[in-house]
Amino acid sequence: MVGNRSVCVHWNVLDAFRARFPKTPAAVDHLFIDEGDLITCAGSTAAIDLGLYLVARHCGREKAQQAVRHMMLQGIRQGRQPQAHFYANLADIKDERVRQAAHYIEQRMDSLPTLDAIARYVGLGRRQLTRAFQQSLGISPMEFQRSLRVEYGSWLLLNSHSSITQIAMDCGFADGAHFSREFRTRFGLSPRQFQRQGQAG
Repeated sequence: MVGNRSVCVHWNVLDAFRARFPKTPAAVDHLFIDEGDLITCAGSTAAIDLGLYLVARHCGREKAQQAVRHMMLQGIRQGRQPQAHFYANLADIKDERVRQAAHYIEQRMDSLPTLDAIARYVGLGRRQLTRAFQQSLGISPMEFQRSLRVEYGSWLLLNSHSSITQIAMDCGFADGAHFSREFRTRFGLSPRQFQRQGQAG
């Protein structure tokens, strides 16, 4: 039995997990969580980190480092390290259609869907979808998409080693200059200034 202990889940299945297990505390800000007699993992590449953690615990850190070298990995990540992705908190969106559309947009951050594609996905017309977004969030679907891309960029600036140009591309911007303009509008800082502040803190 899990009881009131926190379990680690992948950010991609958080909504589904909460719907099925509403009383179980779920965390997406860890790669894995060790509760002593219960270890849970986010899955995906975090399973490798959990495996290395267990090798280090039972066989020694030297054996774990040997495994890292054999698998050509960068190193051993700690369980408390955040999962390598940004996710949006969609739980407060009351309109199910808007929540589905927001989730659809979030999952396609690197291949941005058109307004028509988003509307088709949730079974609405363009105008219906835009009205639903305005009523729920006060912004249009495309404004939500742009906001999410900039937020994702801010996460990458603090949690990745990619260049600002690469981060801009990963967030769906045509180039670093476009990303920087949108970023400064949102945060009042350039991406580089934001990154330096985060590293200093």
